Amino acid sequence: MEAYYYSKMDKTKQAAYHAMLQGLLALEDSIPMPRLEAEDLYQVFFLLRLDHPEIFWATGFASAPRRFPSACVSSGEYVS
Repeated sequence: MEAYYYSKMDKTKQAAYHAMLQGLLALEDSIPMPRLEAEDLYQVFFLLRLDHPEIFWATGFASAPRRFPSACVSSGEYVS
C-alpha cells in the first residue's frame, strides 16, 4: 500500500522522499537526492515522518548542493 502523503507529492518530491527514507533507515551519513528548495525539503521530511512514525528517531535533515545543478547530498540528524 502506498503511503498517503507520498501519493500526494509530485515526482521530484517522491524521489527525494524515497531516497530520504532509504538513507535514514540505513543510517547513512550522506544521501544523494534530487535538489529541492529548503522549504520543500523540510516538507518532504515532515510528511515522511507522518507516513513512517517508526523513524521517530530522525530529528532533522540538512542538505548541501553538489556540482550538478539537479542534485544535492543530504544527511539525516539522529537522536543520540
